[in-house]
Amino acid sequence: MVNIAAFDLNLLKVLAAVLEHRSLSRAATAIGLSQPATSNALGRLRLALKDPLLVRRGHVMYPTPLAESLLPQVRRALDDIAAALNPEAGFDPARQARRFRILANDYAATTVLLKLLAQVSAWPVSFEILPFEDRFEERLNQADYDLAIRDDWAMRTWAWRETIGEDELTGICRVDHPRIGAAPSLDQFLAERHVLISPTGASVGMVDAWLRDRGLTRHIDTYLPQFAAAPALIAGSDRVMCLARSIAEHFAPAYAIRTFALPLPPQRFHLAMAWHPRAANDPAGLWLRDRVKAAAG
Repeated sequence: MVNIAAFDLNLLKVLAAVLEHRSLSRAATAIGLSQPATSNALGRLRLALKDPLLVRRGHVMYPTPLAESLLPQVRRALDDIAAALNPEAGFDPARQARRFRILANDYAATTVLLKLLAQVSAWPVSFEILPFEDRFEERLNQADYDLAIRDDWAMRTWAWRETIGEDELTGICRVDHPRIGAAPSLDQFLAERHVLISPTGASVGMVDAWLRDRGLTRHIDTYLPQFAAAPALIAGSDRVMCLARSIAEHFAPAYAIRTFALPLPPQRFHLAMAWHPRAANDPAGLWLRDRVKAAAG
């Protein structure tokens, strides 16, 4: 095992050049060293790593298995250092490995992050997506996460946020529901049993606030923490549900469900992303936010 405290990190630049060019003279020219200095550095690397790194066969130098495994990791490390010292150069996801941690609710994960993951699958960036927490401010302050994504209202107290999309609620029911047509009346809507997605345990949603202002209520007999099970529940019962239109359209082809017009004014909401101000000008953070906005568009 290499003692990193005693290892000369300047040798990494030599290692990358020698392995890429497979020639001491070309490597020396590329990094601005003399050939004897480059040869000396290669000797130190061989001693430190206990491996010849390059072996000559005729007039050609070939990397050892260890050298081949080291090159991409060393190159990424050098790129990351260069990006840290030159933030104006930006973040290159094709060359710089980075793990992003994101807080997101079901809606954001399904409508935005699935698209993002598909778009960047060929690059050495990875993602850890965790359920959105009410204490998201604490998580961002502690540098635990790079981004939080949820409806704008839930993050209204956080100054560093940006709206990235808009959606509205629609009704869903099974395709052969016996009482709900394409545009039920308010009385017909309220007469049904309802399902509510409530990850935080709240007993009311956007629709209930509108009803309450008019002295009305609906009968919610099923609460779910996430909407993954909702389409199957709706398809297999006479219950109805209010769901984001984009989510309803996403699930409808796979389940025997259909949408219907809600008998109330449009219930629109905005999706937003939030970040800590320390990441405002971070190249990787800027890249991530740009990609999230593009995926949400």
